[in-house]
Amino acid sequence: MKKLIYLNCQDEDIGYMTAYYSDIIKTKFVYIIPFIDISISNEISKSGRSNTFIDMAYLVFKNYNIINCEFYGYNETESTILYSILGKTNNKNHKEFTLGADNFNATLLNRNNQFDSGCSWEIECETFMLQLLESSKTTYGTFGFTPFDMPNLKSNMDLQESINFMKNKYLPENLKNLIKNDKPQKIYEIYEKQKIVTEPFII
Repeated sequence: MKKLIYLNCQDEDIGYMTAYYSDIIKTKFVYIIPFIDISISNEISKSGRSNTFIDMAYLVFKNYNIINCEFYGYNETESTILYSILGKTNNKNHKEFTLGADNFNATLLNRNNQFDSGCSWEIECETFMLQLLESSKTTYGTFGFTPFDMPNLKSNMDLQESINFMKNKYLPENLKNLIKNDKPQKIYEIYEKQKIVTEPFII
C-alpha cells in the first residue's frame, strides 16, 4: 500500500472481527490505539477486493470523546464487564466510531487458558486518522493476520515484532510529535481472575 495515512475513513470502512488491541496512548486531546489485523473497505484501500487486512496499524482520534468504553473478560460460556467508562453527550459535528477487539497482552499471557479479555468502544472525534507503518503488510481473503496459533489458522506474524509494535516501540515520528506537548495518561486494565494488570507503554 503506497498511502500510509488515511484521513477520510468512516466507521463503516473499518472492521475488527479478529483484531487485537494493546497499549493505548491517551492524552487530553489524542487517543491512539495500536491494532493488529483490522480490515478496511475497498473504498479506502482501492485494492479492488472486498476486504483488505492490515497486520499493524494505529487508530488515531484527535479531539475525542469516549461515549462509552467497556473492558470485559469472557470464557466459553459468559462475558463479564470488568469496568466501563462513560463520556460526554454526543457531538453531532464529530465523526463517530464503534470498535472492539481482544486484548493482545492478555492473550499473550493466557494462550493456554480459556479466559480471555477485550474492549469495546463508542468514540467520537473531530479528526480521525488510520496510520500504517512503512513495514505494514496487507492480505486479502477470509482471514487476515495473527501472531498466535489459532484452531483454524496458524500464526503468520513474528511474535516478537508484534509485541514490540503493541508496546508502541515503532511509533512513527508524526505520532510522537502529536503527543509530545500533551502529557500522556496511564490506563490500567485489571483482570482479576488472572491477577493481570497491564499498563500502556508511555512515550
